[in-house]
Formats: sequence, C-alpha cells, structure tokens
Amino acid sequence: MSSRHLLPCRCGASVPIGPSQAGGRAHCGACGAELDVPTLGELRRLPPAEEDPAARGGGWNAGAGLLTGALVVAAGLAAGAGWMAANEPAPPEPFSPEQRQVFVEQKIDQMSPADLWRMQTFIYEPLAEQGLSKAESPADQALNQQIQQSRILQTVLLAAAAVAAMLGIAGYFTLRR
Repeated sequence: MSSRHLLPCRCGASVPIGPSQAGGRAHCGACGAELDVPTLGELRRLPPAEEDPAARGGGWNAGAGLLTGALVVAAGLAAGAGWMAANEPAPPEPFSPEQRQVFVEQKIDQMSPADLWRMQTFIYEPLAEQGLSKAESPADQALNQQIQQSRILQTVLLAAAAVAAMLGIAGYFTLRR
C-alpha cells in the first residue's frame, strides 16, 4: 500500500505528497501554485498515488536470486579449498645422508654378529649388485600422495567455484533482459 497520496490542484494536475508533508505546503509541478496540504487525518481521504517500480529500486528478482545463490556456492567452494590448503600436512623432511649414517651406525653397534652376517648377505650384497634407488619410506610415500590428492581437490574446488560464479553472472544478465 502506498503511503503517498495525490493532492488535486486548481489546474487539474495532481501533486504526490507524503505523510511528512501533512499540514504544510506543497508546490504544483504543472502550474507552480502553492497548495495547502491537509492534516494527516484528512490526507488519508485523498486518492493514493501509484508507486513507480523504477522509483522503488530494482528489488529482488530471479536473476538476483540466481546470482546470489551462485556466489554463495562459489564462496563456499573457495572457502573449502582455502581450508584444505591451510590444513595440508607438511611434506616429509628430505633425505639426509648424515642422519641416516648416524642411525645405521647406532643400529650396527647394537647388532649381534649373526645379525650383521644376515644384513651383509640379504641387504648389502644385493645392493652392490642392483645399485641404490631413492630411499623413501612407505609413510613418506603415503604422505606425499595425500598432499598431491589434496592439491588436486583444491584445484577442482577452485575451478568449480569459478564456474559457479560465471554461471551465476551469466544467469543474472540473461534473466535481467
């Protein structure tokens, strides 16, 4: 319901007035005459002014709803990717030959002669024949794989956020026409 009313002028034009103008004066836009605005009680008896949708503002429509929904989804996906990046485990420490040598020497000092013979036979002789490969523990391999999967998922989430934002913007402008 409109809170504005139409005050008739002698020239035949109607001047839209609001409750804040009650008991005051208004000017006719057509003839320039100064009009006495009735009190608030009498103002309600005047015909209501029709509201101009353009004067009211854009308001909420399907395009705005689509855009808002898409941006909320995009923000959620981007926040998920950010959370994953912030909680990504630290990569394993790189291999240190010095630390490994100290560890091996401590273990050798604790071994019996029979254990030393088994290590020579089953570990060092095959190493001499086949050569060394990159030493990476199964835990390190699993951690590196987890980090790689997390980064792939982060990329997918950010790409989905970008797609959601673009679809929302495209839908907004499509429905706006």
